[in-house]
Amino acid sequence: MDFNSVVEKLPEYVSSLVDNIYIVSESKNEFYDVKYNGNEINVSKKYNFNEVEKYVDKDILTKEGKRVIKDKFYSVVTDEDYKIIFVTTVETEEVKEEKNEEEETVELDDRQILIIADDSPVITKFFNKIFDQDYNVFVATNGKEAIDLVKKYKDKQLVGCFFDLQMPGTDGYYALDYFKENNLFKDIPVSIISGEEDSNAIANVTENYNIIDMLQKPFGIDAAKSIVNKTISFSSKNK
Repeated sequence: MDFNSVVEKLPEYVSSLVDNIYIVSESKNEFYDVKYNGNEINVSKKYNFNEVEKYVDKDILTKEGKRVIKDKFYSVVTDEDYKIIFVTTVETEEVKEEKNEEEETVELDDRQILIIADDSPVITKFFNKIFDQDYNVFVATNGKEAIDLVKKYKDKQLVGCFFDLQMPGTDGYYALDYFKENNLFKDIPVSIISGEEDSNAIANVTENYNIIDMLQKPFGIDAAKSIVNKTISFSSKNK
């Protein structure tokens, strides 16, 4: 992939960082919920201005700029009568702990399970945003967390794992070694997410581990969907 190709995919990467976009006008009594996927902009809902506080802290409307309130990062821009509000969830350690507690008690629905292990919140948020409607997506930030999730869900509808090779502490190789030692590749297909450019390192992974494919960073929506579809097609639960 060359530089121009990366630039062309920037809208997709930007959209993956934003959870919600709202456009608000107090003078016109308007409040819009806007969805942006990197390709299209859609106004999903329109409300009266007084309903804004159900979705955002009204205090952020008092001035432009960037602010963090609780677990949300707000960026506010004014365009004449309208304020545009970009909202992103902040992954603090406290928020992560709360999520882990929720996962302990969550009752899975009928959707199949994907595990994504990557220390980049951009990548994990990207995967969540694309696949959360169709799958139960569980996120790990290192190899050990990935293995813990595999142990927890391997007997359920786990149909695919996606491991970054380079992560702090226990990396993707740690998870791959666990799969190899426990003969899991035949039941749970694995693909790699990598920014690795060393051809010898890539060859080492493909030769020593029974992976399905490798998703090279940076990547866009089409490439992510393609590798997920290809990977889960090898799941024993889909045969």
